[in-house]
Amino acid sequence: GNGGIQEYRIDPDLFVVTSYRLLNGDGKASVIAAASRFDDNPDIVMPQLVRIILPLEHRSVTIAYSDIRINEPVECTFSIPKQAEVFYR
Repeated sequence: GNGGIQEYRIDPDLFVVTSYRLLNGDGKASVIAAASRFDDNPDIVMPQLVRIILPLEHRSVTIAYSDIRINEPVECTFSIPKQAEVFYR
């Protein structure tokens, strides 16, 4: 390993991971992720809001779902900010 620590928080009622942190060898968080606004579907628990933060790089992304449907075809769109740099791999 890299000498870091991975920390998971689990909601005891829903039994899902609600947050994650990756701490580097210096104890600073290099990745923070959180999931919230869980759907009320009793069969499959899904978050409606996901946030990923890279604090050491001053970057983050937030994904907000307005509607969650499992195993159904969907169409989705997103907009890329004008100042964003796009990499194709």
